[in-house]
Amino acid sequence: MHALFLLILLILLVVALGSTSAPAQQLLLERSGERTLFVFPDGQVLSEECFAVNLRPGDNRFTWQKPEGVNPQEIYITADGAALTSITYPENSTLAVLLINSEKEKKATIKTLYPVQDLEAEFLYQVVWEKGAENPHLYLYLLLSGSRTPATGEVVLRVLDQSYPLHIEQGVSPQLLLAEATIEGERGIRYLSGQAQALHFWKLQLPRNLQVKGKVECFEKNGDNLTFLGEGRLSSQEASPELLLGSVESVVVEETLTLREKSNRFYSESGEEVLYDTTEEKVYRVENRGEEKAKIQIYQEVHPSSRVVSATHPVTVEEAGLLSITLELEAQQKREVKLKIQGEKLTWGWAFKS
Repeated sequence: MHALFLLILLILLVVALGSTSAPAQQLLLERSGERTLFVFPDGQVLSEECFAVNLRPGDNRFTWQKPEGVNPQEIYITADGAALTSITYPENSTLAVLLINSEKEKKATIKTLYPVQDLEAEFLYQVVWEKGAENPHLYLYLLLSGSRTPATGEVVLRVLDQSYPLHIEQGVSPQLLLAEATIEGERGIRYLSGQAQALHFWKLQLPRNLQVKGKVECFEKNGDNLTFLGEGRLSSQEASPELLLGSVESVVVEETLTLREKSNRFYSESGEEVLYDTTEEKVYRVENRGEEKAKIQIYQEVHPSSRVVSATHPVTVEEAGLLSITLELEAQQKREVKLKIQGEKLTWGWAFKS
C-alpha cells in the first residue's frame, strides 16, 4: 500500500511539472491592428501599431514583421498589461521575436513604434495680407507624400496635439488644413545696398502652437485679386520669422558714392601701404512711385571697424558690419538720404562694402 501511494504521488508530480512546461504560444502578428501616424514639428513621422492578444499562463511567443529598412535600434515595442521579457531580431530574418510572460490567462496590447521611411511630411504656411488690413491671415497645411505609400486604409493622424482620421490610398498625397488664424505681422520694403531692386519684407509673429519647420508662401490680396509675392523656408521652429520676398517695382533706390578719402596712412619699409583710415559718403535717392504709403529700410554693409560720422536719418546698427536706415514715403514722394562714415585702421579695401 505504501509503495502504491508513492507511485500515485510520483505520477501526479510528473503531470504537474508537465503542465508548467507547456510549449509557448506562437502567433504571427499581422498588420491588421489600429495604426496611428505621429507627425512632429520638424517633419519626422513615426508609426504606431496596436495589436490585441490573448495571453496564456507562462511564456507567450509572438513574431512581428519588421518594417523594411528600419534599424532595430529605432524600433520601440511595449506590452500593456503584461511583462515583455525579451525582443530578438534573428539574423537573415525580417521578423522580430517577442517573449511575454503572464501569470494567468488574460488579454494584453502590444504596441510598436518606429520611424516611417517612405513617407514625407511637409508643413506649408500660406499667409494672405489683404490690402488695408492691419494684420495678415495664416493657413497651416500638412502635405504627405512619398515614393510609395507605406500602407493603405484608415489611420489616425496625430499632429500639433490634434487627432485627424485619415484614409490613405496608394499613389494619393493627402493635404490637410491644420489651422487658420489672424496673426500679428509687420511688412515693409527692404533695399540691400548693391542690389538691383528693393524687395518685399514681411515679419510674422507665429503662435507658439503653430511653430513648425516648413515652407512659407506669401500672398497679397486686393479685392478678388490674389498676388503671389514670394516664398521662404523655415529651417527650424521660429517665433518671428523674417522673409525677403519678390521685388517691388514701385520703389526705386539709386545710390551714389560722393566721397572716398584715406588718412593716417602707414607704410612698410618697402613702401607698401599697410594701415589707414577712410572717410566715405553715400547718397541714396529713394522714390515711391506707388499709390500707397511705403515703409522702406535701407541696409548697408560696412567694415566692422566703421563708425557713423553723420546721417540725414537715424541709423541703426543691426549687427557688426551692418547698418540700416528706415524712412516712410507717401505715394509719389521722393527723398534723399545721406550717410557719412569713417573706417578706422583698415588694412585693405574701403569701409562701404558695396
